[in-house]
Amino acid sequence: MEASLPALHSCVQLSAENELLRKKYKKLRSKYQQLVKEIGELKDKLKEPSDVGKSCKVVKRRLLAVHNNLMKKYQRELKNSTNQIEQITSLTFEKQEVQQQLNLCQEKIKALEKERTVREEQLAKAGLVSAKDFETRAAELEGIDKVSKYIRIDLVS
Repeated sequence: MEASLPALHSCVQLSAENELLRKKYKKLRSKYQQLVKEIGELKDKLKEPSDVGKSCKVVKRRLLAVHNNLMKKYQRELKNSTNQIEQITSLTFEKQEVQQQLNLCQEKIKALEKERTVREEQLAKAGLVSAKDFETRAAELEGIDKVSKYIRIDLVS
């Protein structure tokens, strides 16, 4: 019987050791599963920046499209503005030319009026024209002066 006792003692000892190993195995298995789960979560987190990168690319494309559209609009507006500036410049030159022509015409009118008044005075002195005709012509001249002023005002504005 003594021989059987040590065998029984070693069986109990091995059984206790087996229980400890099972507990350690369960703990290690649960830790392993937890680590696998954490690795999966980390992989998901690593995938998210690529999703952010994709969304950034989409936003970047949209911004570039908006930028291109704005640049096209700017170019059109710049072209229109340039055309308007050219039109304003040409109209300004035309206005200056018309103003010069008006001034020349006014000078000619004044010279002709002086010449006419001199002749009328000469005719009145000679007695060939009556004073009534002279007054009628003076009234006509005043009417012409008024019309000339209106024309000047229209051309200036």
